[in-house]
Amino acid sequence: MRIKVWGSAEGIKELHQKKLEDHEIITGDIDAASMQRCDLFIDLHPDNFYNRLDLYEQFYPIPVLVNCVKDTLQHILMERFVNKQRFALFGLNALPTFIGNPVAEVSILHEGFASSLKELMDKLHWEYAVVEDFVGMVAPRTVTMIINEAYYTVQDGTASKEDIDMAMKAGVNYPYGPFEWCRKIGIRHVYELLDLLYEATHDERYKASALLQREYRQDLLELKKQSDWLSY
Repeated sequence: MRIKVWGSAEGIKELHQKKLEDHEIITGDIDAASMQRCDLFIDLHPDNFYNRLDLYEQFYPIPVLVNCVKDTLQHILMERFVNKQRFALFGLNALPTFIGNPVAEVSILHEGFASSLKELMDKLHWEYAVVEDFVGMVAPRTVTMIINEAYYTVQDGTASKEDIDMAMKAGVNYPYGPFEWCRKIGIRHVYELLDLLYEATHDERYKASALLQREYRQDLLELKKQSDWLSY
């Protein structure tokens, strides 16, 4: 397969942990030539889907895997595509640290797309699990909830970040401690996903701790300072 991949350098590097040896990977700018040449488009960017709906439409009928952790296919498709029953748009858990997982976490609009997804995954030689078309999917929702609980623990003065990271890796065999994982995912994604989950469910487990909110705002402030500096 000829696969057009669009994302950050880190995201594309992580994607190569998947079985891609038998496929031609096309990166770089998106243009008419690359769209005509490819058999699949993978969008690893986690934000601003609505700025890219025109782009997805140009790839039709080529299937599109979109990083849909912070949104739902239903929401994306209802915004634009009248022809949504035929449009091969599939959700993919492509937040940092999840892209290269051995089993791809994917979502579909409805069961009518299950056979099309299986055909695509067979061509990719990917193991996959279909999850509900709901914000957060499964693994990111669980991990961000654990990160939030860890922030509450530090906020309450029960343990330090370093002690919690060490305990979770040594005691529960997690690949990363909660705070290490938060840094790798990006605190902005963690906070914004929790906020979306809380808005969708009103479940107190997803209500971001005050400490996490404060660090999120500090991160945004640092990004703004860097942006202002680069604009001079």
